[in-house]
Amino acid sequence: MVNDIDLDDVFMYIDRTSSKIGQQYLYYKLRNYKPDKQIRRLKKVFYTNPNLRQNIQIQFSGLNHRKAFELEKLFHTDFVKPKFARYYKILVFITLFILFFSILNKYFLLLLIPVFLINSVLHYKNKIYTSYFIDGIVQMLKAYKIAKEVIKQREIANVFDDDTFLKKIEELKRKSNFILLGEKLNHPTLIVFWLLFEIVKIVFNLEGLVFYSLMDHIEYNKLSIESLFVFIGKIDTAISIIGVERKNQTCSPDFVNEKRLHFVKMYHPLIENCIKNDLLLTEKSFLLTGSNMSGKTTFIRAVALNAILGKSLDFCFAEKFEIPDLKKVMTSIRVNDDLLENKSYYLQEVLKIKEIIKASEDKDNYYLFVLDEILKGTNTQERIAAAKAILSYIDSSHHIVLVSTHDIELVNLLKNRYELYHFNEHIVDNRLYFDYKIKKGAVATGNAIKILELYEFPSEIIKDALLVRKNFIEDK
Repeated sequence: MVNDIDLDDVFMYIDRTSSKIGQQYLYYKLRNYKPDKQIRRLKKVFYTNPNLRQNIQIQFSGLNHRKAFELEKLFHTDFVKPKFARYYKILVFITLFILFFSILNKYFLLLLIPVFLINSVLHYKNKIYTSYFIDGIVQMLKAYKIAKEVIKQREIANVFDDDTFLKKIEELKRKSNFILLGEKLNHPTLIVFWLLFEIVKIVFNLEGLVFYSLMDHIEYNKLSIESLFVFIGKIDTAISIIGVERKNQTCSPDFVNEKRLHFVKMYHPLIENCIKNDLLLTEKSFLLTGSNMSGKTTFIRAVALNAILGKSLDFCFAEKFEIPDLKKVMTSIRVNDDLLENKSYYLQEVLKIKEIIKASEDKDNYYLFVLDEILKGTNTQERIAAAKAILSYIDSSHHIVLVSTHDIELVNLLKNRYELYHFNEHIVDNRLYFDYKIKKGAVATGNAIKILELYEFPSEIIKDALLVRKNFIEDK
């Protein structure tokens, strides 16, 4: 579905976030479309208090470095201690034992040499593990500091009922700061202090002991770290949406408990000066015909996209958008063969449609199914027969089906179940003009042969094609 409706390009268009955490959360939210009351409430807060919005954007800019992506590792990675970590305490005990007895006999200090060498190997071997998480720990502390300031704003605190996650992360600060102290001392002007600190850490295995103790606490408090991530993500996402809404005509969707699709001045945000369209469907699905390049595929993509945006981010590119409270939007628009999996174009489309058929058997939830040129990878007779059967099957009392096709034969086969609409064009001075306005009914003619003529194909081809078309129509 992501490729079918160019969701990644849409994400880039609507991404006005100030932090990498907000960017990650927006990306996630766009693909896991569930309504979020907190984002809706945050939008109201920021619309009424633009100064607060701007101040938070400035604060969040401190999390705009690419390293801020690393915070997510702390709650999505299952941390496993290396086997050598079990030896740390034993080696510390041996070191303390040697130091104690060296008071009685200084030659005991010679035993520290092999222990120090072993500790050095383990210390620098451990750097591999700390380096994977170190940026995430740094970003956790940064995010915590910013979140602690933001939550002081009463309007923000009222949106989030639970801020205990901040108290949990406060407990991680001390050990985190010890781990990061070495990073802070790793500077040419502080090289002596860094070297002394490294020796102390090696002798007593301090870095390993503190790090694995910290990671145990992080593992235990994963939910609190994720809550910190979500807290910043939701606020940044709400601000990003406002940035989109201020520069585009948008609306909040209205969710209904019936098979109904109604929108006014709906458009696709990625198309400059996109023509806006209206549609009202009640208790029926939608069959769209039209000539080449008239806008059929773009239209159904725009509907699917706005349905997803409405559910996931609570806004649509339209003046009005009314739709059932969908469980899912499923599409079959841009299908490609898969050479590595040895799957043909037709088989790939069949597998996509099979998923749609299975979902259509859900009688408890609403779905939106969007299909473009269904089964175009096979011959005409079987395509029309199979398409009619599939489209009849998936069009249930709950689900809305949007399908675009060149197959005029489907019009007569499905006209009692589907509302018929079309796009068309005008030819003026041997040039094609499209108005991209949707119209009721089925399209009367096509333009495929006319396009060949306009692009100066040999006249023999044009005459032959027109004759074949005429005989085909008469045979029918």
